[in-house]
Amino acid sequence: MLRGLMNFAREYRDLMIGELERRSNKNPQYSMRSYARDLGLSPSSLSLILNGKQGLSLSKARDIANKIFTTELERRYFSDLVECSHARSHKKRELARIRLTRFHSEKAILDLEAFRIISDWYHFAICELTEVEGFQSSPLWISKSLDVPVDKVEKAISRLLKIGLLKYSNGILSQTHSFLSTTTDIPSQALKEFHTQVLQKAQLAINNQSVQERDIGSIIFPMKKSELDWLKQETRSFRRKLVDRAEQSKKKDSVYCISTQIFRMSNFYEEGIINV
Repeated sequence: MLRGLMNFAREYRDLMIGELERRSNKNPQYSMRSYARDLGLSPSSLSLILNGKQGLSLSKARDIANKIFTTELERRYFSDLVECSHARSHKKRELARIRLTRFHSEKAILDLEAFRIISDWYHFAICELTEVEGFQSSPLWISKSLDVPVDKVEKAISRLLKIGLLKYSNGILSQTHSFLSTTTDIPSQALKEFHTQVLQKAQLAINNQSVQERDIGSIIFPMKKSELDWLKQETRSFRRKLVDRAEQSKKKDSVYCISTQIFRMSNFYEEGIINV
């Protein structure tokens, strides 16, 4: 998912807190009590766990993982984090640590978990905003620049610092990676919600930005379904080429988003059969 990202938050509590914040952002009425209910915990137990004053058994970790995560890799990773911290046997803790090390070297689950923590669109916008001329590290300045509440900006900066995407140099925030990318074609609820947020921002731009500030267009065309992989690769290459050219600008003054979509609009495929 996030290329070159090796210093992400490795505490299972961070993942639980991140999921709580994701649900709260989606539904402002969602509370700690709601989260405890959904995880099958008492509110007091959940509070102790999130504050590091109480651990989790492996069986409970697996139960929670099934309620939070959408893929088996995510569930196994979360369980290994718990076992590495709380297994009574030194041997089990060591085996869990070895499995985590393998995950980190392969990077698939590492990146997936890192993305879950920062999947809201404004995390990436904050990173890119650091490259804009006149950037100020003040959460209030960032809040006004992105139209994001200050408290969310402060939490986002904390997460980005913790997982190594931002750093402070002489009191100034800067990003540690010039380009962030996600692994393609991996189903993830966090990825789905990220893209949904970007599409919602694009919809707002249609209504709130002048045509001089935006360019949104669509082309509808026929093609062979077997060529879809080629089309996706070409689109990804095109996006990367555009960003490489834009990054050559010496005096950046704005943060923009390139969002392209490829999807089938017709049901005519596989020998002309229409599936509905």
